[in-house]
Amino acid sequence: MTPEYLTRPDEHLDPAVAKAYDRGVADRFRPEVVQPVVDTLAELAGDGAAVEFAVGTGRIALPLSQRVTHLYGIDFSEAMLAEL
Repeated sequence: MTPEYLTRPDEHLDPAVAKAYDRGVADRFRPEVVQPVVDTLAELAGDGAAVEFAVGTGRIALPLSQRVTHLYGIDFSEAMLAEL
């Protein structure tokens, strides 16, 4: 039997949710939150490429793209990618 939550559409697919998503998690965009993550991922990537899964609106991907040779972002929500 399929769990009930899997029968509902994911809210992240809704363009209205994607448009407002960043405002709801604004504290996660502070430089002191983002910069250590970007620093670590850039160090791990070295001279190679990086891949971010669930890239969403690009909170990490956008600053990381300035630090690595190639960055690939994957997300199943076209609405979130449109905001990116």
